[in-house]
Amino acid sequence: MKKLENYLKQLKVKRKLQFAFGTVLGFLLLLIVFASTGIMIITNDLKDFYNESYTTAQLQLNIRKNVQVIQKDVLWAISTDDMDITKEKTDEATKFGAENDKYAKQLNETLDNKELLNSFNTSMKTLATARKKLSDLAAANKNDEAWVCFTEEYDPQAQELQ
Repeated sequence: MKKLENYLKQLKVKRKLQFAFGTVLGFLLLLIVFASTGIMIITNDLKDFYNESYTTAQLQLNIRKNVQVIQKDVLWAISTDDMDITKEKTDEATKFGAENDKYAKQLNETLDNKELLNSFNTSMKTLATARKKLSDLAAANKNDEAWVCFTEEYDPQAQELQ
């Protein structure tokens, strides 16, 4: 420390100012490098979050919403004797089922967890089979059988999926 003090005392004012401002500029440059590196890291993390986690969450939420809408439509279809309403609601359930299939395909492309995806795909296939059976029973105006199918097959599978 003494050597640095002696060295600085021997310098002229011009050199002392150059040394002081040089040090400040050096630290500023170092700060810019660290800040730029940090910004690049944060940008990459944000891209990863958006492309994976956020997208996956959105797909899952859309699937969950559609499953609930399908449940509502199926219940509506089997609770009425009006065949026009039954057709309308079963068609709407089929439309949302197709939309869920699209979301499931996107989820399969986005998510990396193969074990979870296998379980999810199995649940989706079982749910689609039960939905088709329910739609057929509702279209045939077999509402009592459809209710049993809903409570024993479709609803438990829908709850598990959600």
